[in-house]
Amino acid sequence: MSSVLDYQQCPQCKFEQADFEYKCRTFEEYLQCRRCGYSEVVIREGNSEGQVTYKHKINEGAGVLFYRWKDAIGFLSYCLSTPEEVTEAEEWLRKRLEAGDVDSDSSYLARWNGEKKAVEFVIGTFYEFPAYDPDQPEVAQPDLRRFALAEEKYTGVVRYICGHIAVADILLLQGQKRPQQEVVYQGNLACPACVLAYPDGVMVSLDVKSEASDTGTLKQRDGRLWENRALDGSNKYVTPAVSHPATLEEAASLFYAAFPEKKRMHPQSTGFQLQLEGWSDEDIKAKKWLCDCAGCRAYPISLGCMRSRR
Repeated sequence: MSSVLDYQQCPQCKFEQADFEYKCRTFEEYLQCRRCGYSEVVIREGNSEGQVTYKHKINEGAGVLFYRWKDAIGFLSYCLSTPEEVTEAEEWLRKRLEAGDVDSDSSYLARWNGEKKAVEFVIGTFYEFPAYDPDQPEVAQPDLRRFALAEEKYTGVVRYICGHIAVADILLLQGQKRPQQEVVYQGNLACPACVLAYPDGVMVSLDVKSEASDTGTLKQRDGRLWENRALDGSNKYVTPAVSHPATLEEAASLFYAAFPEKKRMHPQSTGFQLQLEGWSDEDIKAKKWLCDCAGCRAYPISLGCMRSRR
């Protein structure tokens, strides 16, 4: 399903960059303001006789919860409808900030003051997205997980974007620590049941107390294999697992084919391990403890410098 994304002025707080989405196939519209929490939708409804009607719903926002999980890429924005939801969101955000789960620089909680017709920031300040500069495009960091070896898989719990939770298999990469059992990961896809319910891949849920989040653990087990989105396994987000090499030699072959400009190092050397962790050749060379002799390039540094043995 194709959609058109744009900015519109918020009717409530007059913010010029309220998010607007128009669905070309169904003619539905969605307007949400991440400054005051105002939302407005035009949704399509059909009956068994094939008749189609459209309903226009307006929610005068009481506030908005905006945050990004630590080390995550995307942002989450929730329009709040009542003062009670604002109070609950404030308690939730303060706990997450204290625990270090969310990014403190971009997270905030705003409240709409109807009497003053103004936005009040309860926590944090309004986050302005960086302006796009076509002359200086963003350079995406390479995903080095695909060159890491996989050790084993373990059973974990994943909460999906639809709000459901389920038991799933998670891949443990070499060097990653096995997490504690109480960790609940955030998945970047809908659960299998909701994928079947939404064949177009549309999954929209902006209610803090969404019905899906109260349904509990799914009875079926997720058959997909997941892995941590961070190379060191420190992220709370997981993503469907990618293919991993079986040996260090295969990892080196794939790595240098993808980055031919990198300095060649023996697959079992510390230098190659550091390359897999994202170290540049300059940073590796700057390390005094990493000798550049032929022996140290051929064997793990833990064996000691080969020159010192002569």
